[in-house]
Amino acid sequence: MALKKAEKIGLVNFIHPNDEAIDTSVDSSGVPASNIELYKDDWDFDKHCVLKEGVEPTIFRLNFNIPYKKAQALKNSTLGGDGKKEEFGFKLGNFSFQTVRTVLAEIINPVGTPPEEMFVVKKDKDSLVSKETMEELEQCGLVDDIFSFYNTIKSDPNVLKKK
Repeated sequence: MALKKAEKIGLVNFIHPNDEAIDTSVDSSGVPASNIELYKDDWDFDKHCVLKEGVEPTIFRLNFNIPYKKAQALKNSTLGGDGKKEEFGFKLGNFSFQTVRTVLAEIINPVGTPPEEMFVVKKDKDSLVSKETMEELEQCGLVDDIFSFYNTIKSDPNVLKKK
């Protein structure tokens, strides 16, 4: 079979596994309403998680259609070092942060979230998520999971088609 162009995925919603809107209650037989560990394995929310009734999650909107220049910058971030001050080699930290800075399009906070608790996506002059926003996300432990979600879905976009 010949190669075919990839379908454009577009914007995808991500709910972080620590979101308080996810129902983690356990029924009388000891079965949890949501299985967070399985969710973190394949990032299939509908398969493993349920939201609490009437509770909205924080939704991270990720853009899977990366323009050429941003994709190039993303790939360039995997390697670094000048051989003098810094050893040349693979830079996972650079790559994961650059990926999130590139693909995070917006964050939808639940209605009624106090302004001081809201996540706000600020962009820099290159239309990447600002370093200030990235610092907030990192302090909350969100960057690695956003990166993991993106890479899992990117490697198997059929996961999205099953829904």
